[in-house]
Amino acid sequence: MKKNPQHYKINVHEVESKLEQVIEEQIRLLQEYTLIETVHTRFRCSELGSAMARYYIKFETMKKIIEIPEKAKTSEIVRKSRSTCI
Repeated sequence: MKKNPQHYKINVHEVESKLEQVIEEQIRLLQEYTLIETVHTRFRCSELGSAMARYYIKFETMKKIIEIPEKAKTSEIVRKSRSTCI
């Protein structure tokens, strides 16, 4: 964003505030899906977050995986996986 604000269609003077907004939103989403935890004012990957990073799972795919009920039937898992590309 700093190197090419025109690409993001933002004013040069808005770059810092826009970056802050984007970062805060991404942190909020990662926390919402328990992919990161806050420990003593620092962020740390949860077990799910580490798995997502280790296996290069896209965030949208990870959200679908998290939404699968714990004791889901195979048919539920297959149905969920068809709507997502891992």
